[in-house]
Amino acid sequence: MRLCKSHDSDEERAVKIIIKSRMTPKQSKMFQNEILALRTLDHPNIIKLFEIYEDDAKFYLVQE
Repeated sequence: MRLCKSHDSDEERAVKIIIKSRMTPKQSKMFQNEILALRTLDHPNIIKLFEIYEDDAKFYLVQE
């Protein structure tokens, strides 16, 4: 996990970085399913997924 700051509001957020090359095809499918689930969840005991960024090598999950 890394800490980042929003350019717009100066809010701090946590960023989870996932390296694509370390994922097997099965893990990649499970990751995609997890992202779909996290986008729909809204519960005080679960970290909210704010945004997802992707480049050629990594996924960046920005969480509140």
